[in-house]
Amino acid sequence: MDSANSVNSKAPIQLDQDRAGFASPAGIPSDHGGRIWEAALNLGVRPDEILDYSANLNPLGPPPGVLRVIEEHLGEIVHYPEPFSSTLARAIASHRDVSPSMVVVGNGASELIYSIVRAIRPKTVLIPSPTFSEYQRAALVSSAKTDLIPVWDAETARIDVGTIAQVLRRKHYDMLFLCNPNNPTGNLLDPDSVRFIWEACVEAKTYMILDESFLGFVDNAEALSGLALLRSKKAENLVILDSFTKLFSLPGLRLGYAIGDPKVLVAVNAGRDPWSVNRLAQVAAIRCLEETGYVLQTQKTIAAARSDLIGRLRRLDETVDIAGAIRPFDSAPNFILCRLGDGITSRDLATLTAKEGILIRDCSTFPYLGTSAGPDGPKGVSLAIPSRLDKQRTMADKNKLNPLAACGVAYGPGAAEGCRFIRLAVRLPADNERLVAVLAQAVRYLRATRRSFV
Repeated sequence: MDSANSVNSKAPIQLDQDRAGFASPAGIPSDHGGRIWEAALNLGVRPDEILDYSANLNPLGPPPGVLRVIEEHLGEIVHYPEPFSSTLARAIASHRDVSPSMVVVGNGASELIYSIVRAIRPKTVLIPSPTFSEYQRAALVSSAKTDLIPVWDAETARIDVGTIAQVLRRKHYDMLFLCNPNNPTGNLLDPDSVRFIWEACVEAKTYMILDESFLGFVDNAEALSGLALLRSKKAENLVILDSFTKLFSLPGLRLGYAIGDPKVLVAVNAGRDPWSVNRLAQVAAIRCLEETGYVLQTQKTIAAARSDLIGRLRRLDETVDIAGAIRPFDSAPNFILCRLGDGITSRDLATLTAKEGILIRDCSTFPYLGTSAGPDGPKGVSLAIPSRLDKQRTMADKNKLNPLAACGVAYGPGAAEGCRFIRLAVRLPADNERLVAVLAQAVRYLRATRRSFV
C-alpha cells in the first residue's frame, strides 16, 4: 500500500450521511465545468474566445484522424447506430485484452454510472470524498442510502486508504465508488493501494466501481490500471469505468465504457436504451483505439504543461502582495486543485476571471471542499489546460461584461458561505501566462476592496 496516500487511520471516522443540501437528487449540484456556451452567450463573445480552465479535457483537441473518420461517416446518420455498440465493444475488449462479454459501451461514463447502480440495485453506497458528484446522484436516484466519508487531508494532500477499509469492516455497504486518479484532488493511488481497497470490498461483499476516466493522462497508465485485478483474479465484484471524453477531447460525442463481470454487465445492458451511443461516436471511438502515438504525446504534453502551471502558481504565491492567495497541490492527471487564502472565495475568484473571459472551476459543489463541510471550509478552484484554439482567442471588451452572469455556473450549498478551493484544468503553457496574470489581478482586487460577489 502506498504510504504517500495513507494517513493515520486511528482517528474517529466521520460519516456524512446524506449531508444537508445533498439529501436528494435535486439537491445535489450537478455542475461539472465546461459551460462554455452559456458563458459565451452571457459575455457576448464566440465560444472560441473563452479560455476554459474549468473542463478537464485534452488541450491538444481531438486527434486529426478521428475528425477525418467522423467526416467520412457523416452520411451514415441516416441509419440507426449498431445496438449496444457491439463492434466497438469487441474492439475495446481486444485493446484492453479482456473478453468481449466483459465490456459495455455507454453514452459517456456518466450514463454507465447510473446504469450500473440500477443493475446492481444497492441499498447502501459508500463514497470516499471529495469526489465526482454523479456517484451520489446515481445512488440517490435509485433510492440507495449514501454515506460520504472524508478521506483527503488538505494538509498532507493524501488520501487515507486505511479509513476506507476500516469503514467497510465496521458497516456493510453494497457498493463503493472509487475515482483514480481522483477528481478533484488529483491523487493517484498505486496498484497496491487499489488492491488493498478491493480486497476489503471482497471481504465485505461489496461491489467496487473503479472510475479510471483520467488515468489515460498518466504515464504508464495500463500498468497502473485496476484491470490487472480483473485479468488475474476472479473479481466478480469489480467494475472499471473509462471514458473517451477526456483523453480524446470528445465531450460533445459522449462516449465511455465499463469492464467487469459478464453477469453484471448483462444486467446493465438489460436496463438501457440499445441506441444510446450514436453512429459517429461509435466509429470515432474505434479510431481512437488506434491513436497510440497521440496518447503518448498527450501524456508528455500534460506532464510539461502541468509542471509549467504549478510552477507559475507557486511563483505567484511567493509574490509579496499575493502571498498565500493561491496554493496548488501536486497532481497526477490533467487538472490541479488549488487552495485559496483568507479573504478569497472560489465564487468571487471565478466571477472575476469570468469577467475576463476565463472560466475556472469553483469547487463549492464538492463535498468537504465547500464551507459547510469541515472547520476550514471550502477554499478550492480547479483549472484545466487550454486548447490550441484558445491561443488565438481575443479578449472581449470587459466594459460590456456582466461578471455575475459571465460565470454560467450553478453554485452549491457552501458557495454563499465562501468556498476556498478551485480546480484548474491543465492547458498548454502558452495560455498559462494570461491565466496567472488575471488571477493576480483578481486577488489584488479582492484583497484591496474586500468585496464579495456572494
